[in-house]
Amino acid sequence: MQHFRGMHSRFGIFMAVAIIPLMLFSSTASADTLSINLNQAIDIAMENNHDLVISEYKIDEATAGVRSARTNFFPALKSQGSYTRLDEIPYLDASAFGGQGKIYIGDDDNYNINLSLQQPIFTGFTLINNLKISNYQRSSAELMNQRTKETVRQQVTQAYWDFLSTRELVNVTEEAIKQLESHVTDLENLLKSGMVIENDLLRAKVALSNVRLQDVKVRNGVHLANAALCNLLVVDQNTVIVPTEKISVDTVALPPLDTLFRVAKAQRPDYRALDYNVKVLGKVKAIKKAAYLPQIALVANYDWKRPNRKYEPEFYSSWNINLIATLDVFSWGQRHHEIQKVEAQKRQLSELQSQLADYITLEVRQAYLSVKEALQEVDIANLAVTQADENYRVTSANYQTGAMTNSDLLDAQTALTQVKIASIQAKANLKKAIVNLQTAISENKE
Repeated sequence: MQHFRGMHSRFGIFMAVAIIPLMLFSSTASADTLSINLNQAIDIAMENNHDLVISEYKIDEATAGVRSARTNFFPALKSQGSYTRLDEIPYLDASAFGGQGKIYIGDDDNYNINLSLQQPIFTGFTLINNLKISNYQRSSAELMNQRTKETVRQQVTQAYWDFLSTRELVNVTEEAIKQLESHVTDLENLLKSGMVIENDLLRAKVALSNVRLQDVKVRNGVHLANAALCNLLVVDQNTVIVPTEKISVDTVALPPLDTLFRVAKAQRPDYRALDYNVKVLGKVKAIKKAAYLPQIALVANYDWKRPNRKYEPEFYSSWNINLIATLDVFSWGQRHHEIQKVEAQKRQLSELQSQLADYITLEVRQAYLSVKEALQEVDIANLAVTQADENYRVTSANYQTGAMTNSDLLDAQTALTQVKIASIQAKANLKKAIVNLQTAISENKE
């Protein structure tokens, strides 16, 4: 009895050890499944995407630059200390006064502690221009952050439709496999009865093998598309994403191409950001010109020194107020060359802006034509599916009556599978073409 109890106890421990990991695995497996629609996927990417996080940090950097530029308007309090050890105590020759020897007038240990308050009075408007530059840079960073959001939304949308369309292709290949398996089974029975030749059965098996291979490729595509979407969402690539949407095609109204050109140039954040960069260089030029003007500052000092004014080895304090003006009189043309350097940079930026405008025009044109092409592909694919489905139905019925051959049926089956795949891909391509056009004209905003 005790032996039985011991076995029962050990069995209970074994079951607990075996079941607990299974429970943990089950919990982990359910946690690794993510059911989301397109908007939810975009929201997750907006929270986690690395490019977007970097872009937001750039805004923080520019904001800190603005705050730093503002501090330059206020007085600056600085301190400085020094210690000097002289090789010999300063002295006067006593003979100059009718005496003999040396008259020491200081100490070989010298200390100086300074507290200085400095307030700029006039800087040739450099401080104001520096503040404006910082504000322009922050505005530029905010616009580029907006563009990054649009790009992330475009990438996630494309990856989502790629993933969803690839999953739907699995349904097509599974249906084709079931039909061909049923057909192979029928042919095997007919071959036993001597009603078909073995070549018909072999052709059907080859067709089935091809579809199974296609199914493997499609499933591999699902895994890769899942991983690509996880990468954009910045979640574990082992997460199984379950899309909750279906690929549907709505009516698409395309405005005139010229209108899209105008909208793109008016709304594109990257194009608008270049305007701020041009303004930055304008203020840099103004700062360079300020070098021709005097710089005026008010400086108040408080010193604590040793030796004191009587050259005694004692500390004493003193203060002074100074109005200081500085002006570079001659610098071998450096200021002029610096201004020319900024002018050259502005011309480069103007060319870059023109280049970007041409690129935006080309991008909008390509996206526009891609949408028109995708719309036609969808119409053709829908018609092809209708025709192929009817052709398969008629061919299958005629095959049953002996009016058509096994080859005709297999061809009809292959054609139906291919047009269904083409239809799914055409719808996904339309979805992606639309988001590309929205991104090109900067209209895919939250």
